[in-house]
Amino acid sequence: GQFEELSGREEVKCLLTTAEQLMGRPRSSTEQKGYVFFLEEYGLPADVIVMAIDFCCMHDRKNYRYIAKMLTGWHDEGINTHPLAEEYIRTQSARLSREGEVVEAFGLEKRGLTTANRKQIAHWYQDLGYNIEMIRMAYERTVDQIGQVSFPYINKILENWHALGLKTPEEVLTGDTPKKGKDGKN
Repeated sequence: GQFEELSGREEVKCLLTTAEQLMGRPRSSTEQKGYVFFLEEYGLPADVIVMAIDFCCMHDRKNYRYIAKMLTGWHDEGINTHPLAEEYIRTQSARLSREGEVVEAFGLEKRGLTTANRKQIAHWYQDLGYNIEMIRMAYERTVDQIGQVSFPYINKILENWHALGLKTPEEVLTGDTPKKGKDGKN
C-alpha cells in the first residue's frame, strides 16, 4: 500500500544519495535510472547495490558501466543478500591483493596482467598453496635462467617444487624433500 510506496521512495532517495557520495560526483540520469532498475526490476537490496558501488570505487572503477556489469553478474549468480555480497567482495579483494603482490614482485606495473596470468596466479596461491616468497623465488630463477619474465616457465618451476613437496624457500635451497617415515628414513 501507501506505506510501502513511501519506504520504497525513501530507499531510492537514500540509495541515490549514497551512490553520489561514493562516486564523488553528481549522478547522471543513466546512473539514476540504472540503480532504480537494479533495485526495482532485479530486486537487489539497496545495501547490496551500495556495496557493489563502494567496491568498484575502492578499486578505481568509478564508471557506471563497470558497476552495472558487476551488478548484472551478481543478479545472475544470485548474489542478492548482504552476506553473499560480503563473501564475493572478500574473495575478489583477496584475488586483487594476490595479483598486486605478483605485479609488484615481477615489476609488471606498466604491462599489467593477462587473463591467463590471472588464472596462473590463482593456481599458484590456491591449488599449489604458495605465498609470494615462493613465487618470487621461482620468478628469480626464471629470470636467471632465461633472462625474462615467463609465466609458463615460473609455473613449471612451481609445479615441480609442488610435486617434490617443497613448501618453503629453505626446502628449495637445500633441495630437501619431506621425509616419509617418522624415524626420518625414506
